[in-house]
Amino acid sequence: MSARGKVLDLGWTFEWKHDEMEYQLGDNETEMPQEVLVCFLKDDRGMVRACLGGIGDPSDAYAREVENDLAHEALAERASYCVPRETGTMSTERAVGARLARLINSLDTEITTHVTSGAIVDEIDSFKCEMIRRLKAGGWHVRINRAGTRYIVKRAAK
Repeated sequence: MSARGKVLDLGWTFEWKHDEMEYQLGDNETEMPQEVLVCFLKDDRGMVRACLGGIGDPSDAYAREVENDLAHEALAERASYCVPRETGTMSTERAVGARLARLINSLDTEITTHVTSGAIVDEIDSFKCEMIRRLKAGGWHVRINRAGTRYIVKRAAK
């Protein structure tokens, strides 16, 4: 079964929409496409698991190829996202948790030191939120310390 078929069996959906970003002509292209789309792969809860934009005038065959590539990417990520049982001994789990916390804290610092809204700050914030969501779904506790100054990541109790 193709990766596309597997995600459809999971209840995931592909959503094609008009792409708002400016289209960039490829090396072999001479004309702007009539339609530029972005494809979103959403899981059964409606969360975007993968996306690709800037797709100009896709044929049905190419659209299926894009969907299969997105499905393959999302399934690979789903299988390998820092599951506690993959971290080994308790000492390793603690080290992994500390590194994950440092990463989240670094992202948080980047967001708070650049307080003006903008695409990159919003993207970093979205990435941080998605990372925390996935860690929690994967069996990690993610919380802010009592002083409210930094994140702590620990393996969830069994």
